[in-house]
Amino acid sequence: MVYSELRRVPASHWTVALEQMTEDDGPEPVPPPDRPPARVVDLPEVLALRALLMDRRVAFDTVERWIRALTQTTRMLDYERPLIWNANHVASRLAEIANGGEGSTWSTLEVVRELWDWHPDRPYIDAQSERLLLWLEALLASREQGTSTP
Repeated sequence: MVYSELRRVPASHWTVALEQMTEDDGPEPVPPPDRPPARVVDLPEVLALRALLMDRRVAFDTVERWIRALTQTTRMLDYERPLIWNANHVASRLAEIANGGEGSTWSTLEVVRELWDWHPDRPYIDAQSERLLLWLEALLASREQGTSTP
């Protein structure tokens, strides 16, 4: 249901909602302990997420679509590691997709949900999840009101 509603949100609403996103006053992320490898798909967090999804017997094409969304988002964010993404990172990627970028908002939301469910830094992720949810609610409310200001 959320997916069909998000598909109906005009592209301009995504950008306006991003500009009006609340400031992040939550905890800082715990920095990753290792140096990132050359390829995004070889990051420890991406490998761990892939293994977790495979263990859950998620369909192979779904895993591939989600990992592709994760790597595209990482590239868009100038190779910022997924372990330290915040709600602004995710919202900016979603706004870019909605404004004609490549990728799928739904695949991106799904892989972020899976990544954040797995993420070991609970205080940081809980704060970011709440901020992203508030942003998405404001975005959907703007569509219902028929305005470009959430």
